[in-house]
Amino acid sequence: MALETTSKKELPYSTEAEKAVLGGIMLKNETWDIISGLVKEEDFHKEEHRLIYRTIHDLQDAGKPIDVITVQEAIEGNGDLPKLINSGGKDYLTLLAKETPSVANIQSYADIIKQRSNLRRLIIAADNISKIAKESDASGSDKIIDEAEESILSLRDDLNRSAGPQEVKDLLGPVYADIQEISESGSPLIGLSTGFTAIDDLTLGFQKSDLIIIAARPSMGKTAFAFNIAENVARQTDQTVLIFSMEMSSDQVVRRFISSISNIDLQRLMRGQLADTDWQGIDKALSVLSKKKILLDDTPALSPLRLRLEQEELKERAAISQ
Repeated sequence: MALETTSKKELPYSTEAEKAVLGGIMLKNETWDIISGLVKEEDFHKEEHRLIYRTIHDLQDAGKPIDVITVQEAIEGNGDLPKLINSGGKDYLTLLAKETPSVANIQSYADIIKQRSNLRRLIIAADNISKIAKESDASGSDKIIDEAEESILSLRDDLNRSAGPQEVKDLLGPVYADIQEISESGSPLIGLSTGFTAIDDLTLGFQKSDLIIIAARPSMGKTAFAFNIAENVARQTDQTVLIFSMEMSSDQVVRRFISSISNIDLQRLMRGQLADTDWQGIDKALSVLSKKKILLDDTPALSPLRLRLEQEELKERAAISQ
């Protein structure tokens, strides 16, 4: 790994990988479809390589062929040729094409570029966080922590982002297998059952990547409904259920679950107005809940960023599914 010192901090990059990707695109234009979804201009460390990549991008957008000559003409036409002087001027483009190890490995070279770019961004983000922390007083620590978390999350987003458009033919196999599995299962649902038939009929069950919003006027039972769904999913599956409750404490949520499972009126349960026969239902509820994976977080005024960080951390620990 090559290293460059900037502001007394070593930044990682790979000149060889950058040269191989640029040379590979000029030798085989079809590789652009792969590379454009993996790396961006700013992922290249060397300024001259950013210039060449940007020029290739412009030629592609214009529907023009990409090779050593067309890239050279475009750079010269834009008046940017002096920016390549330190690397060898016009001859540098020819050198890139000649020294490309293998176009077949271009995706691996692009992965190296992206990895080095992510490391540089992480180092720079850490430096900025350190600088802000040193220049701020203790009263602003919460804001600094939020900003630090947000900058790290932006890196994670980039890592998790799709590699670009996919051809339909590449999706046919997985989709067919999914259809076949659903058909053989005999289930009318393709996602998690909510425990409410009418809702399941509309949604076909809650599925990964779904955003489900429960909306209604105040005091219409939205919270109770959401808890009922969480309870049903936990009871009917082996899935872990994560609940962020900003309106009531974890103890109150647990009492709601006990009330629902035992069929005891919540107000009576809260007041302790219980008949002798109620204890059997409570024991049953405790037994059911003790065997299920339900996680509660009752942090008040939880910010969207903090909520997401909590969820990401649990995913990393495999405590909840992706």
